[in-house]
Amino acid sequence: DKCGLSESVENNAGLTPFLLAARDGNAHAFNRVLRRKFGEVWRFGPVTSYNLNLTGIDTVGAKPADKPENAVDVLVRSHHISLLSHPVLVAVLDLKWRRFAKAAFLRHLV
Repeated sequence: DKCGLSESVENNAGLTPFLLAARDGNAHAFNRVLRRKFGEVWRFGPVTSYNLNLTGIDTVGAKPADKPENAVDVLVRSHHISLLSHPVLVAVLDLKWRRFAKAAFLRHLV
């Protein structure tokens, strides 16, 4: 926030600040960058609507070979399961399950 660096800047390992926080399990940095991914859509009195840029959080629609690094995969590989219970990630994964994965899972089950 204070230094004005972009979240899209990558280190030598190809990790953005968001992915680095996920890999290291740094909850404070993870929450801080995640909060910046929200954009206000509209405000009416005490009610505000936000949208969430999923870039870097989860990859949808990419072929496995073309799939860019994302926070969900990094958290699982790094065994930082506690960060996967973040309400935003739970909502994203739940929506993804209901919209895509559940049907695919059931098709392969039978």
